[in-house]
Amino acid sequence: MTDLTGKPKLQAKETYPVTEEPSDEEALRPRDEFSERSGGYDSSTRDGESQAETSQSSEDRDNPAHAIFAQKESRNVFRSKMLVFFVLLLAAGSVGFFTYYFLSQEEQSDFETQFRDFSTEIIEMSNKNAEDVLGKLIAISEFITSSTTGLQQTWPNVTVKNWDVLTTEDFERTAGPELYLFAPFVRNEEKKAWQEYAVTHQTWIREDLFLRGMGDVDPGKISEEVYAFNYDTESFYDFSLPVWQVGPVPTNADMIMLDLYTQASFRRMVDDGLEVRHILLSEVVDRTFFSDNIQTIESDPSRDHHPRSFAAQPVFETFFADSQISAFVFSVVPWDTYFTDILPQGIEGFVVQVQDTCGSGFSYLLNGPEAVYL
Repeated sequence: MTDLTGKPKLQAKETYPVTEEPSDEEALRPRDEFSERSGGYDSSTRDGESQAETSQSSEDRDNPAHAIFAQKESRNVFRSKMLVFFVLLLAAGSVGFFTYYFLSQEEQSDFETQFRDFSTEIIEMSNKNAEDVLGKLIAISEFITSSTTGLQQTWPNVTVKNWDVLTTEDFERTAGPELYLFAPFVRNEEKKAWQEYAVTHQTWIREDLFLRGMGDVDPGKISEEVYAFNYDTESFYDFSLPVWQVGPVPTNADMIMLDLYTQASFRRMVDDGLEVRHILLSEVVDRTFFSDNIQTIESDPSRDHHPRSFAAQPVFETFFADSQISAFVFSVVPWDTYFTDILPQGIEGFVVQVQDTCGSGFSYLLNGPEAVYL
């Protein structure tokens, strides 16, 4: 083309940048090295990719369907975790419960076994204590029979030498009968001679006090006559059963010559003893009437309200089966005698309930070797 001046006119043409093709050596190089030569080609490419990802995430946020799906997925994951947690919690609780249950059952079983064992021991040992107490009374009866057979003593004029030592054995007792009584049968026709004999031989009291180291104690004089429980000297029976010897030795002789047959509990026991001819144990009796009539060196008035029974054993004139009964020996036995020194120290809390055949009932708390009246 030419302008009006006739000079040729130049026309602009579009030009494009020419990109040189990489040589074969550059094509074989790693991408990073090639990117460095190409002036940041890889970097710009990565930026483009990052922008694309960001754009894609933005699109996901802007798309409600994607958001709901993500929320549901998060809830499901949370629920799965909670389910696992509750399963583990349930498993742990179950293991703990069954462990506690089986341990509790084992402890309960051990407790019941120990309870049965100690209960059996209490029954066996209390029966043994009873046999020992009653057996001693039988032995004393046989000793008196043996002594009178070998000596020139005629019933009822019989005195057992060292009665206090024979009955108490030692002066410090944890438990046992608190009183022993020796009472001969005295027929009414023998009463006057017996009373004279008793006044003459009452020296046995001072002799036994001397053996105790209490020779300076004055027990006083015994009654010169047999007297009844109500202090009446007249007898309504064919015989009397006067208290003659007492162990532990009395420090007051007032009870000597008391006719035990005039007291209701003793009279029943004597009548039964004459019939069955062996040892008997009374119902629970009130011993307070003794407190006003006798004082011994081991008497304890604070225990007067404790339950006790009388044991009665006939004394035979000889050892033949049909021998005549010439006297009775009695022991006053507190019931804690049977339950003392049964359990070892540290075993406590056993309550023993006692019911006798006469309807009386009472209880003891066993704390180790100690028996406490409730």
